[in-house]
Amino acid sequence: MAILPANTPPVLLTRSFLLAGLTLVISLFMHNFWDIEGPDQAHEMQNFFKNMGLMGGLLAVSALGTGRFSLDNRFKEPGNS
Repeated sequence: MAILPANTPPVLLTRSFLLAGLTLVISLFMHNFWDIEGPDQAHEMQNFFKNMGLMGGLLAVSALGTGRFSLDNRFKEPGNS
């Protein structure tokens, strides 16, 4: 069993992994809801968890690849794998 998907270029895997890390770092500094009191805390918490969801999606792409809905797969001619 391969660690990296065979059909996904390593550049895409690296980029999505780096974007996930950048999203985590930015969220920790920009949406620090644990230091905020009052009505702004709920807003910052919502943005923090939204970014964590995006980070999860980026990590999924980096781990699993783009799949059959990739634009690369859309432009392949039938019979060429």
